[in-house]
Amino acid sequence: MRRPGGRTSQPISNPSQEILAIVEAEFGALLEFLPAPLLVTSEAGEILRANRAAVLFLDRGVPIIHQRLDVVIGSQLVDVSTTTLRYKRTVLRLCALQHHNW
Repeated sequence: MRRPGGRTSQPISNPSQEILAIVEAEFGALLEFLPAPLLVTSEAGEILRANRAAVLFLDRGVPIIHQRLDVVIGSQLVDVSTTTLRYKRTVLRLCALQHHNW
C-alpha cells in the first residue's frame, strides 16, 4: 500500500505468528528432537506447534494443528504442565504432556 509522501506501509503482522516465529527460530530444532511431548498453544488453547513426540503421544491419526488442546486431549488421562511465554501483548503457552499416574 502506498501512502502519501511515497512511503509504503508494511502489512501488520499477526502477533501470535510473530512470537511463534521467534520460538521457532530460537527453539524449533530443540523442540522437535526432545523426547518429551511438547505443544505450543495460543492463549486460547489453539495448538500452533507440536513436536513429533507430542503427535505420537496423542496418537490422534488426524492433524492437531489449529485444534483446541482440550478437544484434542478429550477424555484421555493426561497431565499438562504449562509455561507461559509473553512477547509484547501476545501470550503463548509451552505445554509438556505426560500420562496421568494415579
